[in-house]
Amino acid sequence: MQEHERLVNEIKNIVSKYYENNFFSGHDYSHSLRVYNLCKILSEDEEVDMLILEAAALLHDLGREWERRNPSIDHAEKSVELAQQI
Repeated sequence: MQEHERLVNEIKNIVSKYYENNFFSGHDYSHSLRVYNLCKILSEDEEVDMLILEAAALLHDLGREWERRNPSIDHAEKSVELAQQI
């Protein structure tokens, strides 16, 4: 297995575990996978760092649950904070 694939699979595992108990939103693991798959399709004719693109697609909504619990929290900023810990 290539390093790229190993890292993406590791991120997928982390994200899927994070969303296991998220029952309140359409922003769940399946949403992240849809975004991930769309990004891969849209990037076919572009020169991009696929690891960064795939990681961003999978991690982009991690902060949604914090925002749901406390609307003063910006989910995008919280998602960045959480992604930096991974």
